[in-house]
Amino acid sequence: MPYTAVQSYLDDGEPRGMHYYWRTTYHADLTDELLDRARAVFADCEIPGAEVGFLHVGGALNEHAEDDGAVGNRDTCYVSGVNGMWAPDEPRADEFRHWVRAAGRALEPLGTGRSYINFQTADEGEERVRATYGPNYDRLAAVKARYDPGNLFRSNRNVRPARTGGAP
Repeated sequence: MPYTAVQSYLDDGEPRGMHYYWRTTYHADLTDELLDRARAVFADCEIPGAEVGFLHVGGALNEHAEDDGAVGNRDTCYVSGVNGMWAPDEPRADEFRHWVRAAGRALEPLGTGRSYINFQTADEGEERVRATYGPNYDRLAAVKARYDPGNLFRSNRNVRPARTGGAP
């Protein structure tokens, strides 16, 4: 399948020109408490283009040890997503972003404390990046110190190079 076809999967549901904002969290299980809380936060939502949903990511991911590559998160089976969408001229945009943040925070305590790094937004802090990689973070920081000590490749969700002595 051509790369451009894969990249267009979300075009119909996420039209160009709209504003999007989200929060995601990994979960080991879909518990009754998690589903009840997701239903409760969505019941309070006033964003017409919002979603609260779950993606199944369990399977091969769970068949490897935590330190088998940088991905980690081997206890994860689901991702919860709280997503908001609105027009660029929406007067309640700040209120909508606040709802997405609050709804995401409501689901986080029922998760693993981690999320998929590419689902994080720029306003999530370094502690979220560190938590996502868990025990693999220090190893990644050591690799970064060796191959990118000046932190040139930092425009993504950054793993800072470890300082001399192995401490990040």
